[in-house]
Amino acid sequence: MIGTISMPVANICIIVATVFFLSILLLILYRTKSGRAMRAMSMDFDTARLMGVDVDKVVGLTFVIGSALAAVAGFLVAGKYPQINPYMAAVYGNKAFVAAVFGGIGSVEGAAIGGVLIGLIEIMFVAFFPNLSGYRDAIAFLILIVVLLYMPNGIMHTKGKVKV
Repeated sequence: MIGTISMPVANICIIVATVFFLSILLLILYRTKSGRAMRAMSMDFDTARLMGVDVDKVVGLTFVIGSALAAVAGFLVAGKYPQINPYMAAVYGNKAFVAAVFGGIGSVEGAAIGGVLIGLIEIMFVAFFPNLSGYRDAIAFLILIVVLLYMPNGIMHTKGKVKV
């Protein structure tokens, strides 16, 4: 609790874990040979193969990293909302897609910034219009529509700017 603002411990754990694992992901992407190979493959799969990248190995590593991060996210969500149902990840997966589009497909930093901005916009919407709080999840999809209409490349579009 800071002054009159209180935050559950689960939320603080989620924020700290997110910053920690995002930092590790960015270190892997920008400071390792495998990260360079991942970025090269994201630009041009065939050229990366011609340059000697073991494509199958890098694709496998990418799936391992993605699955591990999804598992961490699942544990964090389960710690905050202790329930299990077959559809519990659907809303989070859809919002992650919206965050990636909003931030710019191909930009990890953009997806992270997009996710934070979507969360802030949703919270501000609920704060200013409490009667419409039932539509909180719909805000993400409204953002998706607006972004696709006016900024189809996202706020941090990286096409042609990726450094390998």
